[in-house]
Amino acid sequence: MDIPSFLATYGGPGGLAVAAVWWAISDRKFSAERRAELREDIEREQADNTRLREDLAQESAKRIAAESERDQERAKRITIEDQLRLLLIERGDDQ
Repeated sequence: MDIPSFLATYGGPGGLAVAAVWWAISDRKFSAERRAELREDIEREQADNTRLREDLAQESAKRIAAESERDQERAKRITIEDQLRLLLIERGDDQ
């Protein structure tokens, strides 16, 4: 029942007081529902953020592992090149 029809039915100051009480109760109910919705939204966002942080950490770990592997391969290549230079120097094929 909406307020105008309530006042038309019951009228007078008593009806107005009841309408004010009804409005206050419905406003509190709406506010409580809205807070609950906001709480759910916040919890969902926090869960999404946690998942994204975990994904980012995993990707970062993969990147670091790949960079480490690249650096190890570079070190191996440099070692092999140095050994080749030494062999060439020993053979007299110094360039």
